[in-house]
Amino acid sequence: ALGRLALWQPTVLILDDATEDLEPEACTWLESFLSRTGCSWQILLVASRDRSLMDRVCNKVIVTMSGRTTVREGSYTKAYLSGGDFLHFHSFSLWQPKAAGLRATQAACAFASLVFRSLRGYPSLRVIDAGAGTGILSMILAQEWYRSGAKTQDFAAWGIDIDEPSLEIAKKNFAESPWSCQLSAVHSSFEAWKPGLGDHSPTVCICNPPYNNESVNARVGCAVEELSRRR
Repeated sequence: ALGRLALWQPTVLILDDATEDLEPEACTWLESFLSRTGCSWQILLVASRDRSLMDRVCNKVIVTMSGRTTVREGSYTKAYLSGGDFLHFHSFSLWQPKAAGLRATQAACAFASLVFRSLRGYPSLRVIDAGAGTGILSMILAQEWYRSGAKTQDFAAWGIDIDEPSLEIAKKNFAESPWSCQLSAVHSSFEAWKPGLGDHSPTVCICNPPYNNESVNARVGCAVEELSRRR
C-alpha cells in the first residue's frame, strides 16, 4: 500500500492510522515521505493515535469535542498544550489541558480518594502511578497523605508515562507543588521502569482507567504503547 502511495502521487491524501502495525523502519520512512518537500499533494489529512507522526507531518490540528470543532495552528503537541485551566485543590493547583475533559478529571479525583482511603494506616507510602498523565492522581494522594498528619518524607510517588506531552505537564505540576521532592515524573513504559538505587520498594501501583473509548483514543499511541498502558 505504501509503495502504491509513492507511485500514485495524489493531490489529496487522507490517512487513517497509517502507522498501525508498521515496523519502526516503515514508520520512519512514512514520516520522511509525508514531510518531504516537492510532494504532489496539496492537502494531507491524518487521523492517527501516533502523536510522533502528527508532530512531524502536520502544521494544523482539527479538534472535535462535545459537538464543537476548532482548528489550531502548529504541531499536535503545541495544539494539545495550547488550551487548559488551573484547577485549585485544598493544598495545590494543577494545570490540566481542556482536552482532558471535566468528567475525566472528576473521575480521577474520586478514584484517588478511594485509593487513599484503602491505604490508611500504612506507616509509609510508595506509589507507582502508571499512565500518570498530568499527575493528578499522584498529587491528590500526596495532598491526602499530608492532610492526614503523616510525615511528608514517608511519602513518594513515581508518575510513569510514555506520553511525552502529558508527562511534560506532570513535571511542571510536580515541580510547582508543595511535594516537589516526593513526586517524580518518569518517561518509561510500565514494564521497563525500575526503582532507583536507594529507593524503597513500591507499596502500591495505581492506574486510573479511562472511562470511555474516546479517552483511550486520545491517550494511546502505537499498539505497543497501548499494551503497556493496559498492563
